[in-house]
Amino acid sequence: MNSLKIMAKKTTFQIDKITYLKIREIEFSYLAPDDFVVDENPETIHFSLDVVKMVDPEEGIVRLVFTLHVNTGLENKKEVKGTYITEHLFQINGFEDLIAKTNEDFEVDEALETALTSLAYSTMRGLFFKKFEGTLFSRFILPVTKLVN
Repeated sequence: MNSLKIMAKKTTFQIDKITYLKIREIEFSYLAPDDFVVDENPETIHFSLDVVKMVDPEEGIVRLVFTLHVNTGLENKKEVKGTYITEHLFQINGFEDLIAKTNEDFEVDEALETALTSLAYSTMRGLFFKKFEGTLFSRFILPVTKLVN
């Protein structure tokens, strides 16, 4: 798959052109000290999120990989960390009308890119909540946010 560089392309996008093919868990980890009690409540939970976007023009597929890191931000033995990486595959009907190759990059319809990123992030929020159930991070809900420029 090729990397996806978002550049505005104006077309008439319709949501029914998207098929959510597959969601795959790539990695999950939760690290807490042996003596850590889940009832302990840290003042803050820090998180970072990275999204890698790729396309496969021959198959008409867009692949989004979300990497989420969460931690308590403590530099002592009470530090708790988690990582969750998911892959989201979308089939795009009318791929060539919505995504065009320009040199080494791809020009993507802005509405399509927003829809794909929003669908995958919303799904990942729910998966994260369920995956970290029973851990310190079960109290943390990923914020609703705008992931597209």
